[in-house]
Amino acid sequence: MWATASMVLAVAGCRATVGPQDGAVEQATRVSELESEVAALKVRLAEATARLDAIRDAGHESRPTDLAVVPRPELIVEATGSSVRPGPATVPGSPATLQWRVRTEDARGRFVQSTGPAEVVAATIADDGSAVELGRWTITAERWRDSLREGLLGTAYAIDLPIAALPSEAQFLLVRLVLEDVRQEEPLRFESPVPVVRPLAEGDR
Repeated sequence: MWATASMVLAVAGCRATVGPQDGAVEQATRVSELESEVAALKVRLAEATARLDAIRDAGHESRPTDLAVVPRPELIVEATGSSVRPGPATVPGSPATLQWRVRTEDARGRFVQSTGPAEVVAATIADDGSAVELGRWTITAERWRDSLREGLLGTAYAIDLPIAALPSEAQFLLVRLVLEDVRQEEPLRFESPVPVVRPLAEGDR
């Protein structure tokens, strides 16, 4: 009888040693549940990433380039202070000076800097109505940027160029500007008459 009892205790002792500890089954179940949740979250993350990429791709299709959202010059307007000044009468043969002030603006009429380069052509109108070119100049991008001025009358580009042979009877010059900008596929063009401002003669003062 004692032998049988000893064997039962021995078998029970072995089972207590090698069997699962208290709470091990519950812990294994919880780990399995967490692993399933992580796998589900990974699937949801992959789906959300795919949707985000699709939205971004659609946005790029509606805006072919990032330049579409950057303010860019759309037109050129003349600013205050434009004139042609003859050379001093006391210095025969001195060139006149074209002082042209222009602004580059966006579609809402706000000033926007432009990059250049640019080309300027000045002409006068002959008696027969034909245009007589008086000068043609190329303005580099660096020089264009350096010509930017800010004053009481606003921000503008100051174009100061010499006119070697200004006709004595000219009342104005017709000046044309062709301006390139890296944000525009085609150059901006502008043309305007610039008045010739002559000093008053002694008898007119």
